[in-house]
Amino acid sequence: MHGMGGGHGGHGGHGMGGGGGMGFRRRLQEDRKTAKISEIKRKDLKFIVPHVMRQKWRVLLAITLTLSISATSIVAPWLSKLLVDDYIVRADLMGIVLVSMLMLGMHATNWSLHYIQSRNTVGLAQRVIKDVRRDVYKKILALSLRFNTERKKGELLSLVTNNVAVLSDAFSSGIVNVFTDIVTLVGVLVAMSMLDVELTAISLVIAPLILLTVLALRGRIRAAFIEVRRKIAMLTARVEENIAGIRVVKAMRVEGRKNQDFMDMSMVNFRTSMKATLLFAAMFALVSINSFLVFALIIGFGGTRYIEGSVTLGDLVAFFQYIIMFLRPIQDLVSTYNTFQEAAAALLHIAEYMRYPIDVPEPAPAERVSLPTPVRGRIELNDVTFRYGSEPLFEGLNLAIEPGEKLGVVGETGAGKTTLINLITRLYDVIGGSVSIDGVDVRKLPSQEFRRQFAVVSQNVVIFSDSAKNNIRFGRPGASDEEVVEAARLANAHAFIEQMPEGYNTMLSERGYNLSGGQKQLIAYARLLLARPAIAILDEATSNIDSYTEDLIQKNMGAVLKQCTTIVIAHRFATLHAVDRLVLMDKGRIADTGTHRELYGRNAYYRQLYDTQYARM
Repeated sequence: MHGMGGGHGGHGGHGMGGGGGMGFRRRLQEDRKTAKISEIKRKDLKFIVPHVMRQKWRVLLAITLTLSISATSIVAPWLSKLLVDDYIVRADLMGIVLVSMLMLGMHATNWSLHYIQSRNTVGLAQRVIKDVRRDVYKKILALSLRFNTERKKGELLSLVTNNVAVLSDAFSSGIVNVFTDIVTLVGVLVAMSMLDVELTAISLVIAPLILLTVLALRGRIRAAFIEVRRKIAMLTARVEENIAGIRVVKAMRVEGRKNQDFMDMSMVNFRTSMKATLLFAAMFALVSINSFLVFALIIGFGGTRYIEGSVTLGDLVAFFQYIIMFLRPIQDLVSTYNTFQEAAAALLHIAEYMRYPIDVPEPAPAERVSLPTPVRGRIELNDVTFRYGSEPLFEGLNLAIEPGEKLGVVGETGAGKTTLINLITRLYDVIGGSVSIDGVDVRKLPSQEFRRQFAVVSQNVVIFSDSAKNNIRFGRPGASDEEVVEAARLANAHAFIEQMPEGYNTMLSERGYNLSGGQKQLIAYARLLLARPAIAILDEATSNIDSYTEDLIQKNMGAVLKQCTTIVIAHRFATLHAVDRLVLMDKGRIADTGTHRELYGRNAYYRQLYDTQYARM
């Protein structure tokens, strides 16, 4: 029927509950703009720390290896001093051979420790990131339908993949390397001071120069990498959106326009990435210039000291090696700063979602209640209030659905039919009042127990990239193959499944692109029949099925539907002939209830809707 539908009461899904969602998003955007790495450590690393602590033995091993690597690295130049001053100058061949062998063994040990450290670090990083990715994904699934309607799917995909991958890089190549570099710097400074305090003091000239360079550019680099993360998320979202709608794109012949849109976004992403890269390159170049300046000063002053006789040739050889060892960690730290800036931007993006409040929470253990056994399926909405943003949809709404009752819900688009179902299935929580199943408030039921009582067949059927058999088994994973086939027979899906290349083992494509709309709905009906729920919800569930097949399904489903409470939302009045009672909704309120005959006889609004539909057929 024209004008009837399952919309959300004519309101968008944003900012439910008085605009709290949008206010939270604005605060997060401000945090993203103003946060510094030091603030990120305090606010946003809290959820990572427990994952790291689970790998405490690997962390301790990493610390031990770091100290060992730094020790072997620092000893090597001292052996060079010994080799030059005590053996080469005195032409002691045996001493040269012995010290050379000792240096070779020291380097071999250092390389071996580096290898073990690399394997340990990668293992540590991958385990931590695996847990982080799991928690991010779990958080996304735990958030309500409102959250998912506010976000583009590609943005969430980018969060779980791209942003977590950047964190992985920071863990695997950043944190341990930074610790190693810092320990090495301290050890090198001690060794240099033992060789010559004046030359060591000259070497430290580089520290304030590098610090000033980093401080001058870090804000711009941080902002640039945050913008890169945001642009990548937008690009991923656009790609996912266009691929999901590829049929419409091709049908409307807008490939050229969509390709140009993608190229434009890619160019914006390229320019943003180049800006960040050029800023970092400028910082690295300035640090390199400062490093070479210090190296030149050491050559000049060190050579003069050697001519004066205040240092030995071995001292200079060792000191030059220490200078190289001193400059390399500094340059590595600057390079790692780039990784940390990217990771900080990614972490800010992840933290937005990890801090997002769960608006459909699990009940506290003390408040948790189980449904009575067996579940009868009585549904009651008591004085329910609900709104999108500041605009109320339901105020003081009351409705009782008896066990086993077949209830039809009708009304124009925006009347609140789908929102009613979303509250019953707890995809949203009520603002006021309560929704109960068999007398138990749904907010006190654990989600796993609660969801098991429902099976939904909608117009937009979700098909997963899995076999036909597993798609039917989705609501009841433990069902046998024989039960799957029987459910498919009752849903009239067996015939077309058997004709597929591998029958029930045929892999269905993402979103069911290798199925017709009617075939997808038949698989959804088979899911429902296999699940045998306490409450069945049919949301325009026969829109893509011909009348003959619909009649067959209704007959086969009769035995199952007799055992459960059924709610039917339909745009076509013809599909509501088998219900026990109709609920007429109008602008978020229940305008009337009764049988078709009763409503048609006494309610002018219902009569107008009914007559208008059949006048257009």
